[in-house]
This record gives sequence, C-alpha cells and structure tokens, in this order.
Amino acid sequence: MLGCGLRIIEVPALEVSDIDLERSRLHVRCSKRKKDRSIPIGKGVLSRLKTHFEYWNPTKFVFECLTCSGIPISIASINRVLKEAVKAASIAKNVSAHSLRHSYAMLLVESHVPLPVVQEYMGHSDIKTTMVYLKLVSIPAQKIVTPVDQLFNVR
Repeated sequence: MLGCGLRIIEVPALEVSDIDLERSRLHVRCSKRKKDRSIPIGKGVLSRLKTHFEYWNPTKFVFECLTCSGIPISIASINRVLKEAVKAASIAKNVSAHSLRHSYAMLLVESHVPLPVVQEYMGHSDIKTTMVYLKLVSIPAQKIVTPVDQLFNVR
C-alpha cells in the first residue's frame, strides 16, 4: 500500500495477472471510481513481489489465504499483518492501511510528480481530492525546479 498507494479494498482483489513484472506496472481493475488504472511499481516493491511469487507461488490472487489456495486474503488479515509489522518495526505512531496510501501520495507530491499523474495513480475522480496532498506538503523554495529551470537544465 505504501509502495503503490492502493486502497485496502484493492489489495485482496489483485490477481497475479495484474502484475506486469517485465514493465514494472500494476493494474488495478474496477477500483472505487469504477475505472481501471495502471501504477508503476518501484524497484523495491518489484523485488519483493518477485520474492513473494517465488516463495508463495500464488495461483490466482497475489495475496491468497494461507490455508485456502485461490482465495484472496481478507481485509482483517491485511490489518493484522500490518499491525504486526508496525509493532516489529517499533513504530510508535498509529499506522493504518489508509495512512500508507496517504504517505504514498505525499511522496509523489514531494517528488514533484505532476498532480494529474498523482490523481491517476491514486484513482481520484476529482483533482480537488488530490490537491489536498499539495496543501499538506511544504517543499523548500530552493528545491523547487521551475519549467524555465528545466529548460536551461538547472537543478
């Protein structure tokens, strides 16, 4: 969820065929706004997905129930695994699946990804929803690269 900004409801629905390891893309079908979207998969997440596939060899869903092959993991199980991971990492803050999605959006904005692209990756139907993240990010003025700077290759 942190690596791709997925909604918790989208995680169990991910099928093995939704992951394109060659192109480093994740396909989210019929999300909240009833529209498919494609999200890039970073190298770290891609590496972990490959390891996951090799170890678990899922048949249909990327994350399957451990005791029932071909059945997706439950949302309760996702929350339990997340809670255990947060505890193991000694993170004192309250971390939820949605806060991971939120962090993904913030990281995109802080990395100067154009807002319409962030909107598409997040699956927001309204750019106003995406703009909330822009208000929450404070980017130091010296780190902002203007289009003119890009034209003159100034960074």
